[in-house]
Amino acid sequence: MLLWPLLTTVFLFISGLPVGAYKILIFSPRFGRSHVKFMGAVADILAEAGHNVTVFLPIMSPLVTTNGTKGPVRTITVPTHPEVMRWCSDTSFIHNGWSQKTASLSGLLAVSFQNFEIHRFLNKRRDLQLTSGMSDMFTLACESVLEHTNVLEELKAEKFDLAMMEIFDGCPIGFAKFFCASSFLFCPEISEKNRDF
Repeated sequence: MLLWPLLTTVFLFISGLPVGAYKILIFSPRFGRSHVKFMGAVADILAEAGHNVTVFLPIMSPLVTTNGTKGPVRTITVPTHPEVMRWCSDTSFIHNGWSQKTASLSGLLAVSFQNFEIHRFLNKRRDLQLTSGMSDMFTLACESVLEHTNVLEELKAEKFDLAMMEIFDGCPIGFAKFFCASSFLFCPEISEKNRDF
């Protein structure tokens, strides 16, 4: 009879420990404040559940100063190419993107290419430049992050169990593979994003 309360106490103690915690890497470029806050909230929830969470934040926009996290989460930042920072400092591309007729990324691209077809005859390429400019910006940011070999090797040594990311380009998938994450998960903040896969 005395064994039952002891076993109950031991079980309750053990169940409160973070047994089976995973090492999770969240790839969250400092590109847009809402995206960083979203991924930071995901990191906080996972950390509160007992997981070991690291958020990797390549700094693309000097206007985004938050890491998005509030809890016990490790954050690592690296600067990207100065041209990326300059481009992201120009708020007109954000305004142009959100002033289109749609708020979804796939819709934004569709509207941009429709507008391009109309403007092509007038030699106006503003809308296509927005989408191709963003692609160029993310590519340049990815290339410049690769120059931080000491940080990348430090992250690789962590041997993460899971990598989580939003997908703006293919860069996060390459990093997830490089960091030896056995699994990766896409976390789109935009609900329309699932149509792109």
